[in-house]
Order: sequence, then structure tokens, then C-alpha cells
Amino acid sequence: MGMKCVYIAALAWLASTASALAGELEQRAAICQEVAQFLRKDDFAGLDARYAQALAQNKRLASGVFTSNRIVRCLSDAAESRGGSLASGLDFDMRKHQENQWKAWQAKAVKWTQTYPASSLAAIALSEYYLQQGYVFRGYGPASRVDEKDMKVFTDLVAKAHEALNSRAKAGAKDSGWHYQMLRIARLQQWPPQRFSALLQQALEVDPMQYDIYFAASEMLLPQWGGSVETLENFADLAARRTRVTEGEALYARIYWDISGYFGAGLFEASKADWKHMRAGYEDMVKRYPDPWNMNGFAWFACLAGDRETLKRVLAAMGDRVEPEIWKTRQAYNECREWANETSKGERK
Repeated sequence: MGMKCVYIAALAWLASTASALAGELEQRAAICQEVAQFLRKDDFAGLDARYAQALAQNKRLASGVFTSNRIVRCLSDAAESRGGSLASGLDFDMRKHQENQWKAWQAKAVKWTQTYPASSLAAIALSEYYLQQGYVFRGYGPASRVDEKDMKVFTDLVAKAHEALNSRAKAGAKDSGWHYQMLRIARLQQWPPQRFSALLQQALEVDPMQYDIYFAASEMLLPQWGGSVETLENFADLAARRTRVTEGEALYARIYWDISGYFGAGLFEASKADWKHMRAGYEDMVKRYPDPWNMNGFAWFACLAGDRETLKRVLAAMGDRVEPEIWKTRQAYNECREWANETSKGERK
């Protein structure tokens, strides 16, 4: 066995050992660190091999999400964690500094695509780095607040992201991560419903279990992207039925969890999310994947839904394993916990 094979095997062993001992957030951090190490050393072959292994084995993290999904998401996380270290010089114009950062990562991804023409992950990376450069100009707020010139730059960079990804359409044909990225681009380019549906169908034929595919489709169905809360609800229900044999009702809950940021604390008032269905989904989720990340999510939504009995039960099962990222603020967690323990039967304020 060559030294490169030994190196890849050692990294995979370390990752699997960490997975056996750590929770969701620790596992995410370990994967992103692993991806960052591969990128820092320009070890594109090693990263491709790691990704291929994750796809082939369908391994999951403690919360149930797929390792391959996390590797794709870590492509940009790894770049962000290294700041502008790849960009030459120091520019005190923050926008220019950030733009130079993403251009440097694009150059790295171009080198990757040229060195390994059959790599779908290289195309995903280059596509992502174009998108991230675009968001330097667009930001993440409502489109109505974006300057016309900045929106033009963003639109052009989304087109570049599409071109980069589409250049590896053959390599990406069997890659769920490639399809996830293309679904994101389709939303940003506002593909017509028929064209988007055809892409979604292709993605689900590749792997009908990959959560990120459902998440990307759900985002496209939000009102702000031309969809409706009714269409979103129908899709979430359909997704649960398609995956019921292996997931129970969990995917219904996962979909609303993923897009809940668009609704904030008013999820159940502003959408058609059905708490009874979502609660059943969380019950199935924590039965299979009782990680604190999932338990905290269950408790948070029980609190939002005003289901004190369920909230009290889940908080008791959680114990002191609180995930602050779920609750956003200590105040939110304390208020839910205090309400769960009140003796009166009044509604949560």
C-alpha cells in the first residue's frame, strides 16, 4: 500500500473513530477540518477518494444526516475558516478583500478541475466559490434592497457557477451532491417549474434518501421564491411518504426544521406546518438518532408549538445536553424550560 493510500486510510479511521465517540457538532467540525487539510495540501485525489467513499457507504453522522452532504457543505466552510489567507496582500476595503479571497479559492478549484477532469466534487467546489463571491455583492437580505449593479454582478457569478457545474454533468450524473448544488443554482436562476421539477426528479432517481435534495427543493417552494406555503406542505408530506420505510415520518420534520429560518418563531402561524405530523417525525428521528442535536430541535419546536407536555418530556430526556446553537439565545431556552415546569396550564407567552 502506497503512502497516499495509508494517509487516506488513516484519516478515514480517525474520522470514523471520532464519529463513534462524538456528537453531531463534533463530527461536523471533524469533517470540515479533514476537508480543510486536504485543500490546504492540494490533495485533491485524497479529497475525491474520501467523498467517493462517503457516497458509496452512505454513512451518517450522529443526527442522521449523510457524511457526503457534510463534505460538500464543508467546501465553503473550510475556505471561510481560513479567511483571506490565499489572497495576496492586504486590502482594507472589506468587500474587495472578501472578493479576492473567493477568487483565490476559485483558482485552487480550477487547478483541481484541470488536474482531475473526472471529479464532480471539483466542479461543485468551483461552483460554490463563484456563488460565495456573488454573495459578497448581493448579501443575504431581500433582493429589493440590493443595488442594481451589485445584483448584476451576482447574477453573472451565478451563471459562472452554473457553467462550472454543468461542465461536469457527465461526472455528476450519479452524484447526489452535484444535483444538490444544481438545485440551488436553479433556484437562484429561477428556473421555470417544469424544468426545476425535471431536475428534481433526476436527483431523486440518483438517491431518493439524500436530505439535501429535499431541502433544496423545499427552499424553491417558499413564497419568496415563487412558491406557496400550501405547495411546501404538500411537498413535505410527499417526501415523508416516499421515505417512510426507512425514515418513518422524520423527513417531514427535517424539512420544516431546515427552512424554519425563513419563518422564525412564527413557523406554525406563517406556514402550513402541522405540529402533530412534525411531532411524529421527531419521535421517529430521535428513536433512530437520539443525538442531543435532534433532541434539542425537538424541544425547541415543541415549545414553539405550545406543546408543554411534549416539551417537558423531551427536556427531561435531554438532561444537561443543551445545544446553544438550536436555541439561539439562553433566554429562549430558559423561557421554554420555565414554561414547561410551570404548574399552571396557561399558554406560553
